Amino acid sequence: MADRDLLVGRAAELDQICQMVSDLAAGIGRVLWIEGEPGIGKSALLSAAQERAEHHGVRTFRGLAQELSQRFPLRLMLDCLDPQRMRITSPHDSSPASGGAPLLPVDPVMAMVETLVAEVEQLCAEGPVLLVLDDIQWADEASLLAWQRLNRLVRQLPLMLAVGCRPVPRRAEIAQVRRAVAGDGAVLMSLGALPPAEVEELVGSLLGALPGPALRHLMANTGGNPLYVREAVAAYEREGRIQIGERTVADLSSDDRVGDPTAPTPLASVIADRLTFLSEDTLELLRMAALLGMEFSVSALGVVTGRTAIAMISAIDEAVDGGVLVECDAGLGFRHGLIRQVLYEGLPAGLRVALHLQVARALDEAGMPTDRVAEHLVVVPDGIDGWLLDWLSRSADTLIHRAPHVAAELLSRALDARVVEPSVRTELKAHLVTVMFLLARYDEVNRLTRHIGEGGNGPAPEARLVWNRAYALLRLGQYDDALHALDGYREVPGAEAVWTARLSALRAVVLGSAGRFDEGQAAAEGVLAEPDPDPLAAGYAQHALSGIPSSWHRPDIALGHLDRGLACIGEHPNAADLRVLLLSNRVAALDGLDRPAEADTAVAELLKAAEVLGVPVRVAMSRLTAAEHWYLWGRWDDAAAELEVLEQELLDAHLPWRLRMHGLGALLAVHRDDERDAERHLNAVSMLDVPTGDARRSLGHLALARAERAERAGDPASALAVLKDVDYNAYPHLILPQLTRIAVACDDRESAASAVESAVAASTTRMEQATAHWCTGLLAGDPGPLLDAAEGIRSLGQRFEWGRILEDAAVLLAAQGDATGARLHYDEAIERYKELGARADIRRADARLRAHGVRRGQRGTRRRPETGWKALTPTERRVTELVATGQSNQDIATSLFLSRRTVETHISHILRKLGVRSRTEIALEAVRHGNTCEATA
Repeated sequence: MADRDLLVGRAAELDQICQMVSDLAAGIGRVLWIEGEPGIGKSALLSAAQERAEHHGVRTFRGLAQELSQRFPLRLMLDCLDPQRMRITSPHDSSPASGGAPLLPVDPVMAMVETLVAEVEQLCAEGPVLLVLDDIQWADEASLLAWQRLNRLVRQLPLMLAVGCRPVPRRAEIAQVRRAVAGDGAVLMSLGALPPAEVEELVGSLLGALPGPALRHLMANTGGNPLYVREAVAAYEREGRIQIGERTVADLSSDDRVGDPTAPTPLASVIADRLTFLSEDTLELLRMAALLGMEFSVSALGVVTGRTAIAMISAIDEAVDGGVLVECDAGLGFRHGLIRQVLYEGLPAGLRVALHLQVARALDEAGMPTDRVAEHLVVVPDGIDGWLLDWLSRSADTLIHRAPHVAAELLSRALDARVVEPSVRTELKAHLVTVMFLLARYDEVNRLTRHIGEGGNGPAPEARLVWNRAYALLRLGQYDDALHALDGYREVPGAEAVWTARLSALRAVVLGSAGRFDEGQAAAEGVLAEPDPDPLAAGYAQHALSGIPSSWHRPDIALGHLDRGLACIGEHPNAADLRVLLLSNRVAALDGLDRPAEADTAVAELLKAAEVLGVPVRVAMSRLTAAEHWYLWGRWDDAAAELEVLEQELLDAHLPWRLRMHGLGALLAVHRDDERDAERHLNAVSMLDVPTGDARRSLGHLALARAERAERAGDPASALAVLKDVDYNAYPHLILPQLTRIAVACDDRESAASAVESAVAASTTRMEQATAHWCTGLLAGDPGPLLDAAEGIRSLGQRFEWGRILEDAAVLLAAQGDATGARLHYDEAIERYKELGARADIRRADARLRAHGVRRGQRGTRRRPETGWKALTPTERRVTELVATGQSNQDIATSLFLSRRTVETHISHILRKLGVRSRTEIALEAVRHGNTCEATA
């Protein structure tokens, strides 16, 4: 909606934009951020970028943020990408799960962010793409999140992001985005006022004649703002106050010379002057249009005015001819935001509120989408009446999933009103609890549900409140309070059997999390003993049973519970959260059963299910599960990439996951001799004062990292103390051999024997049997069992454990005088460590064997270079090869069983290491090096 005249004086900016678009057409992505006051030319430059891109055959999309819609998730990005054309299912078009609200609310918005990003990636696989977002200062938070995700991809894709932003209002979110793009090398254009010579040029282009002295003096009042200049010229032309004289010089008429007190100065006054030339009928229509926002459909305008399209033709034509309205994607829109602002702010504040309420009712009666109705209600500070309460009762489920923050505000406002009947209050309160849970405001859930037994609630709504309260307390780690809430429901007269079963199953989960395993097992088995149990109750019961000690020790039993749980819930729409939990634990069970290929497939299924669910904590949990899986099977680069993504996500709210994430990060850093990163992870969490239950069982990797560092520092006693104090059940194959080895070195035969006994007692799978042989050989000082164990682990493909066993065997052989045998296994162990980049382990092995007089032929750990082709890890080379074949990030993720975010991280590293700017240049490098990529184990 910008005019070419507004580009006068912007030649340098235009040249830079043209170069950026040319780079985009060649496959090089960039970010363009244009900022400045209204009317300064931002939209005109964005339009120029769009026209230039279309000339190059670049696919372009444009969206305009609006003030009224900034609290409605993804409105800007969906308007930009056009869901109908892009085959995107908008969360704003979805309905809550059938059968009532889900037991745990899901977040379609966060899932939709990933869907949008994936769709843009797929578009970029087909050719260069330009996304233009104007007036981003009004953007909703979810659209900003999607934009930030895309910003991290511009160096990986033929993608250009172009943004127009006003300096006010100053929003913290916008400032954060701006800092991020500035740090990533975006082109920042801050448009200032045009100098006098260029103002004269602009006036000349508008009038077809050079401005005279009086007109030039008048234009000095415009502050060099192109829109102001144009509007002032148009105003004087309409009034006949400009004359074109000899030699095509335009100047003010003799009655309008310099010093005229009627000369307009504020831009708002100039625009208001334009509006005075419209009929009252047209102005009335435009005022109602201003309530709808910057862009609107003719049908919506007809709804709120009560006029047919035919009845509005004359007024719309007049507004278009007068330069107030223009055609746009939505149907119609104001030519400039300031025009709409003048019309909107020209209405008295009290009248605006009343009109917004009237518009909301009209849109609702016409069957317009819930969020379109809500955007008018949210600007009404009071006015809670019967219609609004009825609308909230009807629309809360939908609004919660389309705009949870707006739903929370409207529901809270309604509950504060005194006119609400007790039965309606109970219903609205239940909705508010749901949305607070969705927003992860667990303390608010706890507060709202503290007195759920009061007020005469019926069994079903009370049961849902009990569920949300107990689960919130579970997330907060307040197990006793959660159990107290659950136990209270069993005393409610007339409680429905289905809810009794579901809450009993949740009780089993809470008991297990609290470490009260026998009680948890009994509660879960009680649920499953009922004839034809509720599918959700049965699913949660199987989940609880998969987490008790007997299942940890027997992953085959755990897998049985998990598979039965998944079979129970099937595709039940209310079980999305539980499905992710079961799939996550299923990966661990398959790993425990030495079935890595099936576990790879399960990881891919888990990551996909978590992204569909959209709940940040579940997405983070799934990435953590994937990272632990890749670490176990020697894909350390993939594990590190998952951890890198994890630290950008919402993981800090849940202690067990935080312990696992930082523990694994520390362990990787310790093995790879990255002291700085190890220190960072270890300082982020503490092993002290960790409660029992889930958190206590999550200390395995953290304990191993601390033990490795202590042993490296020459303090094996401290290392032994750390390992003896940890629950090894979750990681027996990692902890028990090291515990045995260090205990033997410290002459603590009792602790070593205890570790061996534990390893032998749990030796069902091949990994467990190898662990038992490993520990037995260490205690006996006999290399034979260790070599048997090494052969078993070699066949499984666990490269790190294979190297550790060979190292221990080499030390025992050297101690017995067999230098040849020791060197053979020593060299093989070093090769395994080199594959993983385990530099600290290479140094330890060298020191241990050197003590027995055994040395390697080639010294040093030969660090991988930081840049160039040889700097690429095996996984990065494999990704490079797939990029060269034209595969998208999603295709690569599917091929390698990774998440798309992990592939993005790998490509970011590849670009940095190779010093290239695009996927095309990555492909050229791959061809130059003959596509000789090492396969990933």
